[in-house]
Amino acid sequence: MNNTSEYIEMCRRAAEIQDIWEPNSGDFTYLADIQSVNIFAYGQKRECSEIWLPRQDQLQEMVYNEDRPRAWDLFCDFDEFIITHSRENGDYTLSAEQLWLAFVMHENFNKKWNGERWIKL
Repeated sequence: MNNTSEYIEMCRRAAEIQDIWEPNSGDFTYLADIQSVNIFAYGQKRECSEIWLPRQDQLQEMVYNEDRPRAWDLFCDFDEFIITHSRENGDYTLSAEQLWLAFVMHENFNKKWNGERWIKL
């Protein structure tokens, strides 16, 4: 699980992702008040300072739909996204979670990460 400050910031600023979060036991969250990554283990509403840090499988579920009826289609689209993203940004250091989050934001919300925030394409 990625718990870097960059991934936490990418998640924090992805309001669209935070808004759709339905807390489940086992979710990873970042508590800004105490600067700690935790595993969500209770069914209560989240605190204001709690940021959901989606896992890879959760991010993949967000883009796996009727337009991509097979897992192979999803991974081919993701692979193409990685190649394009790397060429355009010259950034080969992103983690798998960061790449999947960027892919979700690109595909579902037409946004890209500029290093500080999500911007419309």
